[in-house]
Amino acid sequence: MCAIFGWKGPLPPGFIHQILVASEFRGKDSTGIAFRDQDVARMSIVKQAIPASVFVRSNRVWLDRGQRASLGIGHVRKASHSMPVDNVNAHPYNYRGTIFAHNGALKNWRLLREDMLRVAIESKNTFDEAYAKAVTTDSMMLGPALKSFDLSGLQGSFGLVWSDGQTVYAARSHKELSGAVIKWRVKSEGSSAPLRQLNVISTLWSIIESTLKSLHNVSWTAEEVVLDQNMLYEIRADDIYAVRPLTFSAANSADAFSSAAA
Repeated sequence: MCAIFGWKGPLPPGFIHQILVASEFRGKDSTGIAFRDQDVARMSIVKQAIPASVFVRSNRVWLDRGQRASLGIGHVRKASHSMPVDNVNAHPYNYRGTIFAHNGALKNWRLLREDMLRVAIESKNTFDEAYAKAVTTDSMMLGPALKSFDLSGLQGSFGLVWSDGQTVYAARSHKELSGAVIKWRVKSEGSSAPLRQLNVISTLWSIIESTLKSLHNVSWTAEEVVLDQNMLYEIRADDIYAVRPLTFSAANSADAFSSAAA
């Protein structure tokens, strides 16, 4: 059980701090964020194997930089059984410029790693060879599929958020994921100040709602966006768009999950 989130648009003051803290009940093994960093004009990733409440206190400079970013993703982790807990295996991950975070379990990750390593060695692709050899958790193995937008080989349960530094994408299969279109302004600016728009996805609508309620100097309205299973979503500046259906492995069908549960 983990929590993920992603955003596009200007953030209300204190938003990253509060959404991380609001997500902590989902897991305390590690915390991380990635965002389009205005200071260096690229994506920056900050992650540690510590609870969110500790992370926000020890990374205030990074959170301040993230607050100025109009695009980013985040993750709070409860590690799956037998998976390593350390800074390297905290989310988000980076595969060839695709930054991603995952809630769920990738069942066939070892087979995917073996296939990636074999192909990389045969084609003398040293980057993919090194990446495959470094994989020690299921989530890390999602990188190639997310970069190519081909999820047809994945078996398991997925709440996913990822970014190429320009756009934020999201998808789910047998995991929760909710979206929100938020209009907000700082109260001290007065009611005549223009409303800003922030589009967010999170594991749970209740996490978004709790985050907004904790922003005491911000007036806001939020409209929930229901995210369907097996659909690719794109978080844009004006809305959250359903782009196209996604095909997962046949092992991810509703019938397969029902049979497994039985």
